[in-house]
Amino acid sequence: MRALTNLTMFLNKAVEYLVSSFMGLIVVAICWQVFSRYILGSPSAISGELARYLLIWIGLFGAAHGYRHRVHLSLSLFTEKFSELGQKLTRLLSHVMVFCFAIAVMCVGGIKLVLLTLQPVQLSPVLEIKIAYVYVAIPVVGVIIAINALVFLLSEMRNSIASTKG
Repeated sequence: MRALTNLTMFLNKAVEYLVSSFMGLIVVAICWQVFSRYILGSPSAISGELARYLLIWIGLFGAAHGYRHRVHLSLSLFTEKFSELGQKLTRLLSHVMVFCFAIAVMCVGGIKLVLLTLQPVQLSPVLEIKIAYVYVAIPVVGVIIAINALVFLLSEMRNSIASTKG
């Protein structure tokens, strides 16, 4: 369990740095877009496409960061009315569902999407990078969310066992 906790701490710190870096890059790209359009009179196509792809990555990695810090959407209005056991079961079910979604949809589906865009190779119109490089964030974020869900699930189970013994 300690190794898994250390892995999640490392991954989550890396996600924080990535999201921060992407946010800084998108600010620079948009500022350049505005400057080139209104001051130079010739809008930069590169900065517009770069900002679009950065926004996708910020959204995906930001979702992983939000889940880790438990600031994701939840229906606490209903769960607060449950008994303590009902709340524990709801949290467990929630983490199981997030884990299954991350594996089935984000990891498996994301890998299929990446492979689909590799053969035949699809290039972005302006940057001329493989679209698969943009889509690779989906399975990467899926793995990060799945690991976090697993840590939350194991923590909930350990806390439940400890509370029944004590």
